[in-house]
Amino acid sequence: MREIVMLLVVAFGLGQSDTLPLKVTGLVPVPKPDLTQFELVVQTQLGQVEAGLQGTDDPTQLSLYLGEAGRHYHAYQLMASAKACYQNAILLDPNNAKWVYLLASLYRQEGLFDLARHYFVESLQLAPDYTSAWIQLGDISMEQGKIDDAEAVFKRALELDPEAVAAEVGLGRVAMEQDRPKDAIALFERALAQVPRADRLHYLIGTAYRAMGDREQANRHLAQAGRIGVRTPDPVLDALRELVISVSGYMTEGKKAFGAGDYDSAIQFFTKVIEIDNTNAEAHVNLGSALTLANRSDEAFKVFLAATELNNPPAELFYNLGFLFAQKGDFSSAEKQFKTVLNMEPTDQAAALLLGQVLEAQQKTDEAKSHYRIQMEAFPTNLDITFRLGFLLLQDDDFAGFSQLIASLSDESLRTHMDLAHLAARFWATSPDESLRDGARAVATMRWVLTQSQAPKALESMALACAVTGECDLAIIWIKKAIAAVDEQDPLSQRFRLVLRQFQATNCQQGG
Repeated sequence: MREIVMLLVVAFGLGQSDTLPLKVTGLVPVPKPDLTQFELVVQTQLGQVEAGLQGTDDPTQLSLYLGEAGRHYHAYQLMASAKACYQNAILLDPNNAKWVYLLASLYRQEGLFDLARHYFVESLQLAPDYTSAWIQLGDISMEQGKIDDAEAVFKRALELDPEAVAAEVGLGRVAMEQDRPKDAIALFERALAQVPRADRLHYLIGTAYRAMGDREQANRHLAQAGRIGVRTPDPVLDALRELVISVSGYMTEGKKAFGAGDYDSAIQFFTKVIEIDNTNAEAHVNLGSALTLANRSDEAFKVFLAATELNNPPAELFYNLGFLFAQKGDFSSAEKQFKTVLNMEPTDQAAALLLGQVLEAQQKTDEAKSHYRIQMEAFPTNLDITFRLGFLLLQDDDFAGFSQLIASLSDESLRTHMDLAHLAARFWATSPDESLRDGARAVATMRWVLTQSQAPKALESMALACAVTGECDLAIIWIKKAIAAVDEQDPLSQRFRLVLRQFQATNCQQGG
C-alpha cells in the first residue's frame, strides 16, 4: 500500500522546486508548504524544521526529523506535507508506532477510512496497548458499517482501560445498531455518570429511549442534548497542540478544545492568545466563555469586564456579560448589557428574549410586555417570545388579551412549542371568562402535548380539558393518572386530589 501511495504522489507531478530537497533517495517527495500564510514566528519555527530535514543524510536521524516535521505540519494543518513526512519516516523506520498512528489519524481526519483502518491496524501491531488507537479503529469500523468488528475493538479498549468512556459510548452505539436500545441506554448512562458535562450523550440516550417507545424519557433527554462529547486522552495526538505557537493556531486549538468540552485546554490556548495580543476581543470572549463553562464564573466575569475597555468589543461580549450579571441576580446591570447587544445587533433573538426575562425579574411587567410585543412584530415565528408575553398576560388576568394572542396562531404553529401549547390548552379549559373557553380545542391540543410529555401537570390539564367538554369519566381517569404520577408528599398530590373530589362531587359540571 505504501508503494501505491508513493506512485500517487509522483503522479501529481510535484517538481523539484515544489518539494523539499532530501539527501536520502527513494523517498516520497515532500511538498514544500507556503509559509507566508503564517505569522513570522511560525515561519521561523517551520523554517528551522525544514532546515533539519535538509541537513542530514543519515537514514536513522532523518526518520526522526521527518516524523517531527510531519508533526509540525500536522499541527498547522499542512496535510499534504505532513502526510509525505509520515510516509517517509515509516519507510525509514517501519517499527515506529508513533509515525504509523499519526498517519492513520491524518487519513481519518481527511475521511480516507480504508487507509486510516490499514494504518491503525498496523500501529496496533507495533503498540497493542495504546487504547486511543483501539477507540479510533472502533469509530472507523462504525463509520464503515463493520458493527461486529467495532464491538470487538471497543471491548478490547475497555479491557486495556476500564475508564475509557469513549469505548463505553462506542459499545452503546454498537448496541443501537444491533437493536438493543435497553443495553445502549445502560452504557450511555454509565458514561454520562462518569462525565456529567458530556451533554451530547443526552441525544444518544434520548434516541435510545425513543427506539423503546418511551417518548417522555426520550424528550426529557433530547431537551438536555448539547455539543460536548466524551474523549479518551490521546497523548500522541494531544502533543500536536503543544507545537502551535501562533495566535491563529492557538485560537484554532482553543476552539477545537472548547467544542470537545475540554475547557481547561481551551482556557490555556485562549490565555496564550491574550498574552501575545491583549487587544484580541475574540480571545477575551472565548476565554470568558470557557471559564464560565468550567464553573469559574468569577474569573469569567473579570475577563468580560476588562474586555469592555477594548476597541470595538463584539456584541457576544455584552451578551455573555449580561448572562453572568443575571446569574448573579444583578438584573439591572444585565438589562443594560442586553440592551447594548440589541443596539449593536437588533436581530439577536436570544438577547431579545433574555432582556424580556430580566425585565420580568425586576417586576417591570408593563415594560416587559411592551418589549415582547415589539419583538413579536420583528420575529413573528419566535414562539419563546410569544410564550413569555402570554404568560404575563395571564399573570395580569388579561384573559381577553391572551385569547387574542393565541387566536393569531394556527394549531400547526402552536404544536411546535410544547410550553405554549400547554398554556393555551389550560386556558381554553379553565378560563375564568367562560365565553373564552374552548374544550374541544383544549382536548385536541393536550393530546399533542401528551405525546411530548407525560408530566403530572400535563395529565392534570388533560383532565381539566375533558371536564370542560363534559367527558367526566375520562377527566377522572386522567386526574387519577396525575395523582399516581407524584409522590404522596408532593404538594401537587394534594392539589390533584382536590380536583378529583370536585369532579366526583359535581360530575364535572363546572369544568374543574
